[in-house]
Amino acid sequence: MVYVDDMGGYVDVLIANNNSLKNRKKDFNTLVNAWYKSLAFVKEHPEEAYSMMAAKTGMSVDEFKVFYESFVFYDLSENIQMFRSEGIEKDLNNMNNFLFESGLLDKRIDIRTIYTPNIVEKAGKYL
Repeated sequence: MVYVDDMGGYVDVLIANNNSLKNRKKDFNTLVNAWYKSLAFVKEHPEEAYSMMAAKTGMSVDEFKVFYESFVFYDLSENIQMFRSEGIEKDLNNMNNFLFESGLLDKRIDIRTIYTPNIVEKAGKYL
């Protein structure tokens, strides 16, 4: 189980190639907007949301609540701020090194070419 104290190394990301981002921009915007709407639903209706999610995991509602609340979920403004910080480059470099050293990448990549805050920044306009 992952706890808030462990969050330094755990990051959820949405990955797409440049072609997909260019050709399916609306789909990616829809996905990001759905994410933030889902977080809002959980915040506004926690018992209903926990019940639905617990049913999918086989956990009790109480177990799922403890599990879910052990994570940190950034709101839109926090996410945009994170993308603009130097910390994201450090985290991505750490992931890059881990993936390379684990044999999951053939070579290290220039992380500055693989992330953009554009979709997250635009999400706020549609929520």
